[in-house]
Amino acid sequence: MRFYLSRVIKRLHVETEAGWHRSLFGGIEQWWRRDDERVWQTLGAMPVQEPLESPWQLTLSSSLYHALQGDPEVRSFTRLLTEQHPELFAGVCACARSQPIETALLAATEAGLVQRGERLAYVYRRLLAKNQE
Repeated sequence: MRFYLSRVIKRLHVETEAGWHRSLFGGIEQWWRRDDERVWQTLGAMPVQEPLESPWQLTLSSSLYHALQGDPEVRSFTRLLTEQHPELFAGVCACARSQPIETALLAATEAGLVQRGERLAYVYRRLLAKNQE
């Protein structure tokens, strides 16, 4: 769980009323994560540890499930590019592969690209250029 994307951990952390919150975060003194600028910062206050129910279950509401899944286009492009061009992700942890794709897609949107093929080509070229730096 600790190696999930920062935004997933951040989103789970704000669900303080969820029955699993204390089981997931209880007893942790500090949880460090990288922000959008890749600077380390603490997640925030952690709940007091209570006796753990064994086993406990992470139950997600429909809205939380969809929020954690993220953008379908990002997921689709990540899967496609990982399969067809694994060299673009050499040395990149699997849990971090979607972040540069999401960043490139935002830039594609700003550039006015709307067609799927154009957006995919833009993302590919941007990742390739970044790898050649």
